[in-house]
Amino acid sequence: MRSVLWLVLVVCCGTGEAGELKLVPAGDGKPVFLKSGEIAGLSGVTWCGGDAFAAVSDREPVVVPLTLKIGPTGVLEKAAEGVPVRLATRLSDCEGIAWVAAEGRFYVSAEGGPGIQGFGRADGKAGPVVRLPEVFGRARGNLSLESLTFESTAGRFWTANEEALTVDGPVAGPKEGTLVRLQEISRDGRMLRQVAWRTERAGMRFQGAGNGVVDLCLLPGGQLLVLERGFGSGGLHARVFLADLAGATETGSLETLAGAAIKVAGKTLLMDLPSGFTNYEGMCAGPVLADGARSVILVADSGGPGRHAFLALRLSGLSGGR
Repeated sequence: MRSVLWLVLVVCCGTGEAGELKLVPAGDGKPVFLKSGEIAGLSGVTWCGGDAFAAVSDREPVVVPLTLKIGPTGVLEKAAEGVPVRLATRLSDCEGIAWVAAEGRFYVSAEGGPGIQGFGRADGKAGPVVRLPEVFGRARGNLSLESLTFESTAGRFWTANEEALTVDGPVAGPKEGTLVRLQEISRDGRMLRQVAWRTERAGMRFQGAGNGVVDLCLLPGGQLLVLERGFGSGGLHARVFLADLAGATETGSLETLAGAAIKVAGKTLLMDLPSGFTNYEGMCAGPVLADGARSVILVADSGGPGRHAFLALRLSGLSGGR
């Protein structure tokens, strides 16, 4: 079925302040589809430099090398996939991926485990395991570590559970969003900041999911983008927010967020994307464009073999154009 795609750009919304930060589609705003007969369910994407990207499958522990040629204005001109790399791991339902160039490794977050682990780029050989706080072990089924991002300048990872842990309250519903934990991690695996994030409401729930955090993107200036994916009567919804962490309560020591007197992270809506049956659940920053804007790529879970969808965006207003 042909995807339904239309965009609503929001200039000012939410509790944070985006300043001049703007996220808009590149070119005509239509996704680029890549035919694939072997690997299904690309759920996370990361940039490896130049035209090199990589995605991870949530159907099997596999990283798929990608060539995404992005033009000077941010338009995705060409997409091709390389030979899949199978990961030596017992983790399952891999959802997020981050490239750490200094180690020559991909790090992958998985809902089946749950956990985060590094793997060799060329051979998928198992590397370091990131030990998360025990509370993340209280995740609901299929609503765990959907997201992962890494930024080399800061040397930091961020991850999050998709919807509330069992100890933290209810899942998203028609009246209120769900409360999740955003976790910052140093490159050597130390737990840093942890703050709470309130998602948008869920117009409906489908196969156990309502509205949750499906990916994160840490930018070189330290700004954190949050991708929420939700369900409604008109189909799927993808929303990209800028997180405002200033003043948010440190939640790492809290056994439960339910009923706790906390200040959640602020959020400013940058893009609202009703996407029909195109299930965007992966996001990463790409190269700097000719005018100083930053390329941002979204990837959609295909739901089965056949094709993958990539949507190219332009993020402008970053400090120093970076």
